[in-house]
Formats: sequence, structure tokens, C-alpha cells
Amino acid sequence: MQVNTVAHADEMRAAGVTRERMFAPATNIEWGTKYMQQYRDEVLAAAGGRALPAPLGELMRLAYKGPEAVKSVLRRGGNPLTALSWAPEAISNWRQKLAIVQGAEARGRSLARRGAPRVS
Repeated sequence: MQVNTVAHADEMRAAGVTRERMFAPATNIEWGTKYMQQYRDEVLAAAGGRALPAPLGELMRLAYKGPEAVKSVLRRGGNPLTALSWAPEAISNWRQKLAIVQGAEARGRSLARRGAPRVS
């Protein structure tokens, strides 16, 4: 997980979590999961029970970058992917990186099926 220790500094400080502690995998996963759940809940609440205008994962990704902007658009019934000037580029970059990771995973599975050693 990647937690923005600057954006969440006040909350982390109140909990006694330092930036250095975020390098411990258990702490980082705990806080990253906490924020993912928070953004998921906030996105769904902002949609107000309406069908989501885009995949939940993409809306959560945008909420991580600009939570108030994303929630505001959703509350009005809009689509953050088209309503926010920075969203198309952010999602395009995310989709490209996701495709690279998925391609690497698929190649790894293919090599494993053939019995070839996996390269890290």
C-alpha cells in the first residue's frame, strides 16, 4: 500500500504513528486498508444509492487523489471521470500501469505452467 504521510500527518500523529513506522509492512497495510475502506464508503455514500457512473475501483482511485472533488460531483449525480479536469489523465495513467502489472502477472503464470523459473 502507499499512504500519503503528508496528507494524513495529523491523523497519524494523533495515533502515534510516525512516517518511519509506515515502512513496517504491517503498519503500512493497516493504514492503507483503512483509507481504501474510507474512500469506498465515502464514494458509495456520495452516490446516494444511485448506480455508479464508473467502476468503483476507478472512483476510489480518484477519491484518493481528490476526495472532496469526487464526492461533490457524485452528490450532484455526475461522473468524476468526465467532470474533473484532472481525472481523465489520472485514470489513463492508472489504467496503463494496471495493464503493465496484469501483463507481467500473466507472463509469470504462463512461464509457471511451462515449468520455467520465474524471473523477479
